[in-house]
Amino acid sequence: MSDKTVATTESAKDGSTRDNRVSPIRTHLKGILKPPTRRRSRVTRKVAARRAEVAECMKAHMTQRQMAMKLKVSNATISKDIKVITDQWCNEVLLNITAVKGRELVELDQMEAQAAKGYRESKTETCKIRWLRTRLMIKSRRAKLIGLDSPIIHHHVTAMDKALREMSDEELDRLLEQHMDLIDVTPGKS
Repeated sequence: MSDKTVATTESAKDGSTRDNRVSPIRTHLKGILKPPTRRRSRVTRKVAARRAEVAECMKAHMTQRQMAMKLKVSNATISKDIKVITDQWCNEVLLNITAVKGRELVELDQMEAQAAKGYRESKTETCKIRWLRTRLMIKSRRAKLIGLDSPIIHHHVTAMDKALREMSDEELDRLLEQHMDLIDVTPGKS
């Protein structure tokens, strides 16, 4: 017997037992993956239709209260629908951006291959330099597209930061004691 199956025995009315091999995944999903009932699919269609209306209301810049009154549902229902709709819209945008980036990367790969071929077939140094520049521009564009050229964040150190870092613990304690009246040490306040 495979370790991916679970052996169970079933007692029949005649007293005999039957060996059943059941997948643990099927056992786990039993009851979860039920075919949709008519009522369930009707509710789903009803919710989808309402969410389509909520989306149109959002595009018309209606408030949640106005949407709830128009659609005759609670504010909580509208709020949940708005969350689902905005999540869907965000996912669609991310998928679209990913697809566009993918197409751009393929096109850049093709351009770079043409530039490499042009470089190899060039007879003069001037042409080779031009093809190299083209290839470098393509590589630069690819690096920007995939985020390799992200800006480097530099921490700006002020004169005060530098002075505080150079102070000893005793000097910092004295400075803190001198200015204790400026610090609110009430519990629960940050």
